[in-house]
Amino acid sequence: MSEHSGLQILELEITNKCNLDCKHCYVDKKNPKTMDKKTLFRLIDEANQLEPHDLIFTGGEPLLEKELLFEAVNYAKGKSFKRIGLLTNGLLIDDNLADQLKIFDIIQLSIDDVSYQEGKGYRPNYLSKLDSVLKLLKGKNIPLKIQCTINKSNLKNFSKILEYAKSLEIPIGFNRTSPVGSACSLDRKVILQKEELKEALELINSNLDPIMVKCSDPLTVLINKDKKDFTLESKKCICGGCTAGIAGCYVSVEGEVYACALLRVSVANINKESLVNIWNDNAIFCKLRNRNNLKGKCNTCKFRAGCGGCRATANGLTGDMFEEDSFCWI
Repeated sequence: MSEHSGLQILELEITNKCNLDCKHCYVDKKNPKTMDKKTLFRLIDEANQLEPHDLIFTGGEPLLEKELLFEAVNYAKGKSFKRIGLLTNGLLIDDNLADQLKIFDIIQLSIDDVSYQEGKGYRPNYLSKLDSVLKLLKGKNIPLKIQCTINKSNLKNFSKILEYAKSLEIPIGFNRTSPVGSACSLDRKVILQKEELKEALELINSNLDPIMVKCSDPLTVLINKDKKDFTLESKKCICGGCTAGIAGCYVSVEGEVYACALLRVSVANINKESLVNIWNDNAIFCKLRNRNNLKGKCNTCKFRAGCGGCRATANGLTGDMFEEDSFCWI
């Protein structure tokens, strides 16, 4: 990570085209587009100046633009990025493509459940395909991660999902369903509510492992003693929690810059201003980096430095990214 910029993870949405239509997707797929090569390469050059640890190619489904994707990765390989990753649903991966994917330092695939009920999951039931792809990539020694978005339906199968990941010896991460994008149309029968989220995070926390099991939800600090103690002892304004605009940044296929993939409020556009200037000087990013700017109970919370609430959830429910995270139970 560059000490100058503080940027750790940069996600580039090279296309919004996708071969799935997930119920909780945050990407706007109404107008299918792909980032042109010149813009993408310029963006990689600008990102290189910020020296993020991770450069992640995402979509949509990036493998629908395979030629552009591999050109971009090869171009980025000679630069300062410590790790180059791919977010994919895996449906397009076969043995031949798997060999080409060895160029990536990490590949993340998503799982909803290990026991599907028709019409209940976020995605169509593609577990059998996912299973074969994970085993294929694992067999080729490609570093992998599974990501699971928790909801009311799959929470009851948490142990089975966890055991599935462990059986493959693949790290798994968990996060909440945020009321953004397509998920705004999901009702309370799907999205975890306040006390249910607490229950889910307690369950995940009891199984956390530094390598194999992680959770990205900022509210984890409220039920994790080590994180809680660290936050209370820290003298820093921000020592953990929500990374939106603080350590993470997302650029859409149209060049819109977001504080995170789920916080769909454009702060600027890379076609009008350089990514370097946006990251260093953008007013909204600067405001996010000072948690005194948070509102409601997030402003007065003693765990603010290590949490900060989920800015995407706050914005999704109130239209104001600086409002309190109403999913918080304290």
